Amino acid sequence: MIIRHMCVVIPPLPKNSFMKIYIMKQQMRQAKRVNYLDEHLNCLFYNGNPEIGFRHLTLQKGKTWCELSAKNNYFFFLLEGALIVDFNECVGYEVGKGEMIYLPRSADFKIFAKESADLIILSYGIPVQLCDKLSLSQLGAFITDFKYEFKSLDIRVPLDTFLKLLVKYLDSGMSCQHMHELKQKELFLILRAYYTKEEKVNFFYHSIAASLTFKDKVMGVYLEARTVQELADKCGYGLKTFQRLFYSCFSEVPSKWLMKQKAQHVKARLLDRDIPIKVILDEFGFSTYANFCNYCKRYVGDTPRNIRESVTLGFRK
Repeated sequence: MIIRHMCVVIPPLPKNSFMKIYIMKQQMRQAKRVNYLDEHLNCLFYNGNPEIGFRHLTLQKGKTWCELSAKNNYFFFLLEGALIVDFNECVGYEVGKGEMIYLPRSADFKIFAKESADLIILSYGIPVQLCDKLSLSQLGAFITDFKYEFKSLDIRVPLDTFLKLLVKYLDSGMSCQHMHELKQKELFLILRAYYTKEEKVNFFYHSIAASLTFKDKVMGVYLEARTVQELADKCGYGLKTFQRLFYSCFSEVPSKWLMKQKAQHVKARLLDRDIPIKVILDEFGFSTYANFCNYCKRYVGDTPRNIRESVTLGFRK
């Protein structure tokens, strides 16, 4: 019988920029710091303690992991130590050094440190978009007659090298949202290339296509759709059925929701000064700058130029 002791909860950092900088400086391990750390910590795209992203932490012997959010999926990469995992009906599963486990959203789980554990944790809602060949949905065909068993996978080459470099990034204070997205993509590329389909089917059993919810499907493909009809097609529904299910799930008609999402993405791209306006026009299908300017004034709230100039030295005015 395992006696649960203290519960480790990683709270979100204060939103106040000064406090965020102070806490991060105090918490960083003795690793080489990134240059211009204060600028990095104050960037619009900085993610100090991401609910979505990678974390490097130590779970002390005798303590139990508790996570406040039930909305995310989790990877646990065990670099050192030993864990005892309770996952749904599987109780007392031991994970050792050099192994990883995957825990899907809304699962009932506890993680107990049998020995002090050096961990990298990845939490995410919807996987970052990759090509179809790398999508978990492609593994759905292998589920038929498949006998699922909760178990870990070994951290093999080159995943071990990937994790070592990731530790250096995280310990030095690098926590850019773009970095988290790129490393998540790289992780799935490694899984695609160096693990068998049978291994991945068992590992991701609860998250592949056959068990995806309607909302998961929408969130996974909406960036590729410019109309409600295209979105319905990509989700595999007729238009009327899709509209009914969408309103039931999102409490909003899909056309209005798509417009809001597009406006948010357009604004985010405009706030990135490294992206030329012409690239944004092409990306979102605007034929002329005049059309794009009218769209921004109506749906984003200002002209493209004013939106872009609202960012000064990493701060919004």
